[in-house]
Amino acid sequence: MVVLTDLVQREQFAREVLRASIRKSVLFNSGVLVSDAELTRLMNANVGSTFMFDYFNDLADNEARISDDSPVEAATDGISTASDRAVGNYRNRSWGARNITANLSSTGDPIMAIASRVGAYWARQIDYTTISVVNGIIADNMANDGSDMVHNLSGTPIDINAILDAKQTAGDRQDGFAALICHSAILTSLKKQGVTDQIYDAQGNLLYESFAGLRIIVTDSVPTGTNIPNGAAGDYLSYIVGGGMMGYGEGTPKRANEVFYQPATGNGAGEESLWSRKNFCIHPYGFSFTSANVASTSPTNNEYEMADNWTRNVERKRVPFAALISTAS
Repeated sequence: MVVLTDLVQREQFAREVLRASIRKSVLFNSGVLVSDAELTRLMNANVGSTFMFDYFNDLADNEARISDDSPVEAATDGISTASDRAVGNYRNRSWGARNITANLSSTGDPIMAIASRVGAYWARQIDYTTISVVNGIIADNMANDGSDMVHNLSGTPIDINAILDAKQTAGDRQDGFAALICHSAILTSLKKQGVTDQIYDAQGNLLYESFAGLRIIVTDSVPTGTNIPNGAAGDYLSYIVGGGMMGYGEGTPKRANEVFYQPATGNGAGEESLWSRKNFCIHPYGFSFTSANVASTSPTNNEYEMADNWTRNVERKRVPFAALISTAS
């Protein structure tokens, strides 16, 4: 008989939690959030809560030389690097059930049911944290960069013109946009307008819906109403994003998953609890986390959303992101 303690101590359990948390993440599957080997390396290197994250810039737009038959030796251009300041998340959660509950329950062992849902729990947490990161760079953009990534139509219904105007904030780089992340009410409004397309695979199975060349990703976790910076009741915040806008790296906690047994609880009936820990980094390329307002070892989702915790390091066109504030109808 396999008991929970044996199951959790196996490496297979930790691997399955990791696979499930990635597989079930809506934003990871959309391509907005991508695995980054360097972030993973840094998260495993014990370099502290925050660390510098280097990446290559684009090649400089120097005019191409005119080829000729002269003996002149041309100079060779290089490629420059830039650095962002990233922050790690060190989080944990625990769940428990008293033995008497399992003895009296007709639906099975609650602690085993908990164990089967840990990966899906972390998938939702990754999505929630990713959205908080996005909200933070929006708040920073409104406070410090003249809202050049935000098209604010507070109080105005969404339509194709609103989407096109939001994409235009990226100028000639708007062809890098790949997805529209929006509330279900926004999708319903677009479908009523008859402007969405349904994309099927070769077997006729619906893959996703699209609009203006953008894959539509629906999550009701996006902010609404007064939870939007400069938003009002009835407003919805939608994101227009390019693939690979943010990197994801995961570290290895010393004891990622463990079981604790307390025999005295329940007047001696006993209680079993499952503890799960995850160290991960979600970083938007081109931004630095300043840690200006963080109370503990790593930021909460609310702290991620604070404008003073972010600063943009690159020009607007190099960020494949735009935000749209509108109503659904």
